[in-house]
Amino acid sequence: MQYNKKFLLNWFVGFIALVILSGCSSTSSYRNNLSKNVTASLSKNSDAGIETRVDIFLLDKQCKGPYQGSVWFGKKPGKIGILEKRQTLLSFKYLRSDWTGKHSISEDALIKARPGYRYEVKLTYVDKAYETFLYEVNRRTGKKKVIKMVNIEGCIKG
Repeated sequence: MQYNKKFLLNWFVGFIALVILSGCSSTSSYRNNLSKNVTASLSKNSDAGIETRVDIFLLDKQCKGPYQGSVWFGKKPGKIGILEKRQTLLSFKYLRSDWTGKHSISEDALIKARPGYRYEVKLTYVDKAYETFLYEVNRRTGKKKVIKMVNIEGCIKG
């Protein structure tokens, strides 16, 4: 069977595109099989082309630990289950593409999830301004407490 050059070139380009789309991402899906104790939601300008994800790391006392995976969310809130009584780094990423290129900004939070509490994350993107709030909510009383976002540039995540 003989193939013409145009067919082979199209096949090769399609194959390369498939490989790139299927496996060359540095993020992997989080095994989100724990009881959902974190809800993350995004508010944005209706015309803003922005996506959000959270990268999840389990950390030890030396601020080191493995990457667990990522959860993408947008129109619908992301529901995430994290381990209780373990220091977890939630790294929230705002990702935006426009004619000038791709842009991203991160906001990080360290949580040691407590039994009897849930966590709410409110991400806002309005007129190129980013804002992230994290709340710890008592499941019994509904009382909210703000958890500070952290700068962990000196922290080794892997």
